[in-house]
Amino acid sequence: MTTKTKNLIDDSELCRILDIHRTTLYKWRKKNWIPFYQIGRNIKYDLDEVLEFAKSLN
Repeated sequence: MTTKTKNLIDDSELCRILDIHRTTLYKWRKKNWIPFYQIGRNIKYDLDEVLEFAKSLN
């Protein structure tokens, strides 16, 4: 059995990668447009899932 290790990143890293403002990311998350994980009080994003999401925007 193989397991895939998720490459989890935070808000600031994701905003830098996608070149978007933090407010934009917050709105996308509130509308459930972007995949995210809530771990306790922290929000994390799987880089691979987010890149797939970004491809769908174009």
